[in-house]
Amino acid sequence: MTAQHCRVILALGLLLSGCAGGPGDGSAPAAQAAAPSNFDGTWRGSGRLNPGSSFNCGAPELTRTMEVRGGTARLDYEIRTNTVFSGTVGADGTLQMQSGNRTFRGRFAGDSFTGQYIHPTCPREWSMQRVAAAPR
Repeated sequence: MTAQHCRVILALGLLLSGCAGGPGDGSAPAAQAAAPSNFDGTWRGSGRLNPGSSFNCGAPELTRTMEVRGGTARLDYEIRTNTVFSGTVGADGTLQMQSGNRTFRGRFAGDSFTGQYIHPTCPREWSMQRVAAAPR
């Protein structure tokens, strides 16, 4: 092997070692959890069918739990149809989430949440309370 080959191999080794990444090497930091928000925690409450709703909308009142972590809300609305809502809570407490053609929206204020499930035949009015703060 010539001296020139050795220099090329050494240079390639140095270049590749820079791709490995590590602390203090100028690479991007690992992904971090989202910053906590004022609305983080476990929220539990009920949704009542609006008057005039379809007769096959299920129970007149449903109870559900919504989790908010790092300002992102998640609500497993209906397991049977895989209706899951997820969205970002605004700094002012507003929330609007989509799942297919369905919408879940509302507003957080202190330890209360009021909202609506928008559906063509089965709309509901929701009221929830924070039952547990998120771990910090």
